[in-house]
Amino acid sequence: MRPRSAVALAAGLVVGLVVGLVALLPTEATASVGRESEPPNHAYLSPDGDGVADTVRIPYPVEKPAGVRILVRSAVNSEVLRRVVRTHQQPGQHHWRWDGRDDAGFVVADGSYLIDIRVKRGTNVDRWGTQALVDTDGDQGTLLTSRPTVYPDATVVDDSVLLTYLRQGWNPTEDAYPGEDYFGARIPLRARLSVVSRRGKVVWEAAHRVGGMSTRFVWAGRRSDGTVVAAGPYDARLLVTDAAGNVTSYVQQVRVSHRQLVAETLTVHLDPATTERTGSISPPGCNGCGEGCSPVDSDRFPGGLSFRDCLGYGYDAQTYARFALPLPFAAAPVDTYRVTATGGPPTAGGTGAGKLSGLTMGPGDATVTTGWGSVDLSHYPYLPEQDLAATWGFTTTQDYDLASFTVEYQHYVEVS
Repeated sequence: MRPRSAVALAAGLVVGLVVGLVALLPTEATASVGRESEPPNHAYLSPDGDGVADTVRIPYPVEKPAGVRILVRSAVNSEVLRRVVRTHQQPGQHHWRWDGRDDAGFVVADGSYLIDIRVKRGTNVDRWGTQALVDTDGDQGTLLTSRPTVYPDATVVDDSVLLTYLRQGWNPTEDAYPGEDYFGARIPLRARLSVVSRRGKVVWEAAHRVGGMSTRFVWAGRRSDGTVVAAGPYDARLLVTDAAGNVTSYVQQVRVSHRQLVAETLTVHLDPATTERTGSISPPGCNGCGEGCSPVDSDRFPGGLSFRDCLGYGYDAQTYARFALPLPFAAAPVDTYRVTATGGPPTAGGTGAGKLSGLTMGPGDATVTTGWGSVDLSHYPYLPEQDLAATWGFTTTQDYDLASFTVEYQHYVEVS
């Protein structure tokens, strides 16, 4: 749900280096090869007998009459699982098709394998390599929704429902930093969401490629042509297809209502010491990747927290915490909230200062209120813990205590 003036809302197996995605054919995959000094390509196969990517076709050139040896090795321990020898091959472009089986005829376990091709002419050896990923299981992820009812006729907001797919092995850090080399590459996925009426008619659909840990769909209770659908229940059906052709399906029910909405404000007063926290602080020795100190109980303010100067790091590390307000209802995509904090230095009359979600508190005793901000249900920590949609942080490199929080959360309910 978003105000009219707001901007629209816009594990799997981990493998090492992936250079170029190989297109899948209906019954086989094809991998290109390169010199040993070049990075390997990556191919995907699913030897499960369903007729989709059951084999991978690996081409290789022969420039002069030569013998060819092909080895399939485990990428984990280099164990040779398959050995193929072709004693005499004429010049030309050749290929070998691997069916995902070892020398004994058994299908290998899901995982990454190195295929080493050597073309030998006397003492001269040309060598090619490619990397194949055997994947017989579809991605076992999770389909989540924001509140299950959407109000396309609402006049105070442009209402919508957010449907988010979290892929297998989802974790908040990788989701927050997609594409980082540290995590390696994820198997590409294709996700297609269809909203289907009880009569089985598709009223809206969209498709995304999923290279990271998640993908998000926003549906406003309208058909693909923009017209409002009838009130009642609908099924949001998601099909997720991985690069080896494996398909998994998910269903969430979404209801459409033509009733109007009205804004309500939930106001909650909190003691910082007992306010729920989210996220974590890296310990010393992380070499600059977010080390910091946690607050302790305040001696000045009962129920408060004291953010003491974080010493011992050799640089100005921060003392910080991130807080959250659990909600008694499901959050909608653009509910809004603001936070008021009161506090001061550990000793009255001191000159310490800090920042509440980027706003300066102090020096000295102060009360600060953030601006109204929209919730973000598309990033951690809001998914999968959607009851933590309202979050805020406090940080300082000085000494500063927080005495209290007041959170005002505006959401929308049906007109009674």
